[in-house]
Amino acid sequence: AVGLAAPQINEPINVIVFKNNYINEVLINPQILEIDASSSFTIKEGCLSVPGYLKNNTRPSNIVIEYNVVDSEQRTSKTFNDFAAFIVQHEMEHLSGKLFIDNLSDSKKDKILNDIINNRG
Repeated sequence: AVGLAAPQINEPINVIVFKNNYINEVLINPQILEIDASSSFTIKEGCLSVPGYLKNNTRPSNIVIEYNVVDSEQRTSKTFNDFAAFIVQHEMEHLSGKLFIDNLSDSKKDKILNDIINNRG
């Protein structure tokens, strides 16, 4: 895993933690300011909330985020590119209660959910 959003561990706060080029990033109350959709980044996306399932996914490769830093009420902004931008977008979906499988067709999503339920035995 390279990222985690607080709701994934039942913490009802808007915090994202992820590794960006071997540096831990902590984004508190992040908001996307800008998405540059002129270029994209594609990888096999997976999620700790849905272990064992991967899906090719494409997301914009350049985003600007505004957020609070640890121990400060001051907001700052930062540009993330490629893999880091992909991670931030994925984790921000968790902050709004969304999983990457929510972007799948209903039949694919239902199959994954049934697999998970049946394999918990």
